This record gives sequence, structure tokens and C-alpha cells, in this order.
Amino acid sequence: EFPAHGMRIRGLSIATPSGERSGLQVESRTTRLHTYTSTEDPALIPLRFHRYIREAQRPMPGVILIIEDEPSIAENIEFALETDGFLPIWTTTGGDGLEKLKTEAVDLIILDVGLPDMSGFDVCREIRAQSRVPVIFLTAREGEIDRVVGLELGADDYVVKPFSPRELVARVR
Repeated sequence: EFPAHGMRIRGLSIATPSGERSGLQVESRTTRLHTYTSTEDPALIPLRFHRYIREAQRPMPGVILIIEDEPSIAENIEFALETDGFLPIWTTTGGDGLEKLKTEAVDLIILDVGLPDMSGFDVCREIRAQSRVPVIFLTAREGEIDRVVGLELGADDYVVKPFSPRELVARVR
């Protein structure tokens, strides 16, 4: 265990004279499992271990689900998120977005209110019934009542179009 780094060693194997591979697996709070294996002398593993700690500490890209029916807006958001190191997934309808949420490990949702198949408010209600994933509404509805309803439904933020992609990414971070 390395609590200061938020990491732990999951496994360590030692080479045998017959040439069995030596290795270690490092897992941290912010990354997936990182595995290092080698046929070199297991005594060298501690000397190289600091390199694998650094690699394991490198954060995974956040997966951002974009539920937006306008291709030009969605592509703009995708580009801004990818530029900042995020992994965007885009769907055009609320139903498709809810299905993606069931199959993908999503870190945050950017949700339009005016979708072709259902209201973004209804999508948010369904999301909140099954998940606490953060939701940012991105919509042309700028009235106070819309903002209040969105936030009371459980959204974490509400951004009105037109918007700055850099500001949106800052809010995602």
C-alpha cells in the first residue's frame, strides 16, 4: 500500500531459474490497473518501480456523454473535450443517451433540454433514478424557471446557448 500516492501493489511474481517472468501490477484511485512484466532480474524491479508509479498515476481520460441533437454543436463540444484530454461519446436522442449510460462508464453528461424524442428534463429524471453521475444542462432555454427546474431535477450545472466551449470544458473539469 502507498496511501500517499493513493496506490497499491496488486501482485508481484518472482522469476525462477527456468525463466518465469517477473512483474508487478499497480492500481491507483485515478487510473486503471497498470501491469509491468519483464524477464529481467526481479531485483531490478524496485529500481524501476518509480517509473511505473508515475505511469499509474497518469489519469485516465474522463468519459463525457453528450446528448445533443444538433451536429454542429455536438462536434464543437467533442473537439473542445478531446483537445482537453477527455473522451466524448455523442448521442442525438434522449433514449440513445439513456442506453449508452447503461453500457458505458460515464463520468459526466452534457444534456440538451430540447431533444427530438423526449425532454432533457425527462432524461435527467431517468438518469437520477439510476445514477448520481454529474449532469450539465446545455440549452437555449434561458428563462429563470427553466434553470431552476433543471437544477431541482438534479443537474449540477446549467449553461445557456450560445456558450463558450472553453468555459464548458472548465465546468466539466
